[in-house]
This record gives sequence, structure tokens and C-alpha cells, in this order.
Amino acid sequence: MYLGTIGLGVASLGLIEGLADFLVSLSKLVGETVGHYVHRKKPLTAAGYLVTTLGTSGIAMAHSLQAVLGLRALAWAARGFRSPLRDYLLAESVESKYYGRAYGLERAGDMLGAVVGPLMATLLLWSGMEFRTVMLYALLPGLLATGAMLFFVHEKEDESRGS
Repeated sequence: MYLGTIGLGVASLGLIEGLADFLVSLSKLVGETVGHYVHRKKPLTAAGYLVTTLGTSGIAMAHSLQAVLGLRALAWAARGFRSPLRDYLLAESVESKYYGRAYGLERAGDMLGAVVGPLMATLLLWSGMEFRTVMLYALLPGLLATGAMLFFVHEKEDESRGS
């Protein structure tokens, strides 16, 4: 519906989502490879959350197919890149016997956001708020997730470096 308000049709949606899905898959491979070699994953993971947030909310300011396509592609590439790094951090933070609980809690939180976010957006739209304003409100949960990553996640000390 938002794309229609800026004069873009269904073909645009297919192009945008197709490219975004391709980039999220490709960037997961890159993120996984990087995760094998970097010791400090938290800053890269937090950066992935921030870029995803800014790219997604930035679409509210876009007025052309190129702008929407670029921002969505950037946001989804960052999302794909951060996911394996987040999974490394999660695996390092719990004993292996608790992996199921840890990953189940992470997935439950993600699913809760996937349900509550669109419901909130729908309520805001029904209340008369403009699409762009609703999309800008998406900054809040994204910035909260970035902050949580930066301030509440603790990386496991690397014994091989003596730290």
C-alpha cells in the first residue's frame, strides 16, 4: 500500500523483495564467514541492527523506486549479515545443553515482534496516521534492539588472547 502512495506498482514490489531476499541470503554467507575470523562480534552485530533500522525507516523518506530499492537492499543485507553473528554470540553465552532454550527464546521474541509490529502499524494507520509517520515509528524498536545489543550483550572473553 505504501508503494502505491508514492506511485509504484506491484512490479516494483516484486523487484524490491526479490533483490532484498537475494541479498539477505548472500549476506548471511558473508556474516557466517566473518564470524569465524573476528573475535569481537558484538560491534558488527550492533552495526547490523542499526543499518537495518535506518534503512527500513529511511524508506519513509524515499520518493523513487531507486531509493526504496537501495534502502530495502541495504537493510536486508545488514539483517542477513548480523544474523549469523548474533547466533555466534548466543551460542557463546550459554552452555550447549541450553541451546534449545536460548534459540527458542530468541525465535519467540522474533515472532512476537513479527506479530506485534504489523498489528501496531495497522492500528496507527486506522487511527489516521500517515504511512511515512508509521514507518518512522519503526525507528524506536530498531534503536532499542541496537541498544540492547550494545549495552546488555557481553561477549565471552577470548582465553587465547589473554583477555
